[in-house]
Amino acid sequence: MSCNVLGLYGAVGWHPSASDKWVHSSGAALFRDGSLVGAVSEERLSRVKHTGVFPERSIAALLGGEGLARSDIDHVGFATCIHSGSEGYIPEGVKQSAEREFPGKLEFVDHHKSHALLAYLSSPFDDAMVLTFDGAGSSFPSGVETSFYGLGLRGQLYPLIHSLTGNFGLGEVYNALCRAAYLVKVPDYRPPNAYLFMEAAPGKIMGLAAYGSAEKVEPLNLFSIEQSYDTGFPEIVVHWDYVEIAAKMMVEANVADIVARLQFEFEQILCEWLAAMPTWAKRPHLCLGGGCALNILANRRIYDSPDIADVWAHPASSDTGLPIGAALAVLRRRSIGIDRDSLRNPYTGPDYGSEDIDRALDKFGICSE
Repeated sequence: MSCNVLGLYGAVGWHPSASDKWVHSSGAALFRDGSLVGAVSEERLSRVKHTGVFPERSIAALLGGEGLARSDIDHVGFATCIHSGSEGYIPEGVKQSAEREFPGKLEFVDHHKSHALLAYLSSPFDDAMVLTFDGAGSSFPSGVETSFYGLGLRGQLYPLIHSLTGNFGLGEVYNALCRAAYLVKVPDYRPPNAYLFMEAAPGKIMGLAAYGSAEKVEPLNLFSIEQSYDTGFPEIVVHWDYVEIAAKMMVEANVADIVARLQFEFEQILCEWLAAMPTWAKRPHLCLGGGCALNILANRRIYDSPDIADVWAHPASSDTGLPIGAALAVLRRRSIGIDRDSLRNPYTGPDYGSEDIDRALDKFGICSE
């Protein structure tokens, strides 16, 4: 008897377009006997960019493609976010809504744990550092998680650092200044949703950095590193007063130069933080996850560091990969073997044959000859 595990991410128990409850990049992933069968982002089927609704279409596409019904699913992993709490602190409304979808089968998985499992288990490394970071993850009584650092050893993930609000705010700072730069470059732009803007701005502004020169701008002094006497690990400290100054500078200076400097300091502090790690917590290989792992300029800078032999970032490092990570957590909890090779193929969506293509062309009156 096959074991079918479903991974999910999206809004459940609230409306995703609510200004205080927005969530993005919902989707689903399906595993059979530890092998990834498929994964789909809801936006690909609804055609609504960054949609965060409960992934009904994604579930239907994955199950339908394999001839399965919901009753054929054995376990379901649901990745949490800032609105759905964390593994031990799920709001009752969220818990009840989720249970209605898959009664008795659903398990919650913390946001950055999902990121970290996908980052490590999809990599070709058995022994590696694992770093995930973004704007925000699951919410805990003591704050909102912003990053995870641990070691992957022989297929197992060992957490070392779990940063909450106030620590490791790289994603939050980068996003805030990217939005400020975007509004200077496009002053007439009116974001339809403030949270949607957080998804749209950073990638575009990272590209703008290539047109500027960091050397033309005085250091912004956005970050520094302090050694934590409590944990023994280095901590990244954000200087928010300088973040505000940098945002104001964009109005009077060359925006491309400012964001080039932002990109430089973002890369620099990452490399310094990794270098400051205790020797026992370092490895020559690094796996990256979370939205910030899509900053390919920073990834290259880390790769060029003398202590780093190789860097791995899954193509779905952002929240689009959370359903896969949530399912991996469930497989781990049940000691079900994981086919790591199946995680390295980025083409995880539905197959389209010649007949599907012909039907799409016919719909628009396009000749297929």
